[in-house]
Amino acid sequence: MNKVLPIFIAFMIFTMLLLSSCNNEKTISPDTEEKMIALENFLLIDGTGAQPVKDKVILIKDNGIIKVDDKQNVQIPDTCKRVDLKGYTLLPGFINTHVHKAYDEKQLQKWLAAGVTTVRDLSARDLTDYIQKRDQYNKNPSNTRLVSANPILKPPGGYGWLSVDSPEAAKEIVNKLIDNNVDIIKFSLEDDLQGRTYPIFSPEMAKAITDAAHVRNKRVSVHISHNRNLRAAIDAGVDEFAHMVVDKLDDKLIDEIVKKDIYFIPTLELWHGVSKMYKLKWDQSAMDNLLRFYKAGGKFAFGTDYEGYTCEFDQGFPITEVTLMQKAGISNMDIIVSATKNAAFVCGLDKVLGTIEEGKKADILVVEGNPMEDISVLSKTRMVIHDGKIIVGEGLIK
Repeated sequence: MNKVLPIFIAFMIFTMLLLSSCNNEKTISPDTEEKMIALENFLLIDGTGAQPVKDKVILIKDNGIIKVDDKQNVQIPDTCKRVDLKGYTLLPGFINTHVHKAYDEKQLQKWLAAGVTTVRDLSARDLTDYIQKRDQYNKNPSNTRLVSANPILKPPGGYGWLSVDSPEAAKEIVNKLIDNNVDIIKFSLEDDLQGRTYPIFSPEMAKAITDAAHVRNKRVSVHISHNRNLRAAIDAGVDEFAHMVVDKLDDKLIDEIVKKDIYFIPTLELWHGVSKMYKLKWDQSAMDNLLRFYKAGGKFAFGTDYEGYTCEFDQGFPITEVTLMQKAGISNMDIIVSATKNAAFVCGLDKVLGTIEEGKKADILVVEGNPMEDISVLSKTRMVIHDGKIIVGEGLIK
């Protein structure tokens, strides 16, 4: 009996601990429930390119998505904040990968209210404090998230903001910029734009800049507007072209760009505005190039070049860029993927943004209507969630 009793007691203790562990895995504490948001009754376009689906539930806690599942598999806690989305379409927040003059909280908040939850400013002009401004603005969830490039690197007298005159200087300045926590390195290969001609970096200089950035694991974007300058950028190993070129894109270069997985940022809204101002056909050429690149399997990320020139740009949701991409021949789904999954990738944020998946940040856009049937409904914003906080659409809470 004395030998059996200790064994029995040990068994009972083990059993109680096991049951306690199992219950802890399944039980959500009241404190956690009160912080959670449950989204119900929507059409889901998750940003991956998968077909839209219904009858899902999304649970959000703090700033992240903790559950995406069929509604019959999700038990929503009674104290959870429930949101009935009335059959609207839910997507990842849109990302504009090419803007300027974004160091402005009023503009950041205007974008966020329209469903653009992240923007990337591709050319700061103030070398001294733009990173500090970025970090300050990003602490406020009422601002859209801001990603920062450096002032555009250029040769002396060239197109851009920050002069570099040797491979040694290129390495030094790139490292200094990265030490200052810039998100991406950008330089120009521009010899003829805005009615002016410019000196241009040699292929050796382009490679020196790119190599210095890649050693520090930073992506490289290059400003190019003409097909003839793509060769040097490809040989340098850049990661993306900040514009679609406005003359005919070479077929052989298309194949090479696709194989090397280099992205284009179309900026069709820019070329449309410039063409309208000066009676050019650059917008049509850029759209034709984008379609050929798309059909060849090329990758591209959504970007407008907001305030990159003196032409008009959408101030809220960038519906003009969306419409022009559709006019060019891009499918509605691939337009959305370019502004979510692909855009998150080129911003270096694909592990936390760009798709509706468990473990990612809760950056969500809800629109009235089905953008697979009518792409224009993307501008009919009904709810915006940023970093888990409801920015627009409080009235949909039950």
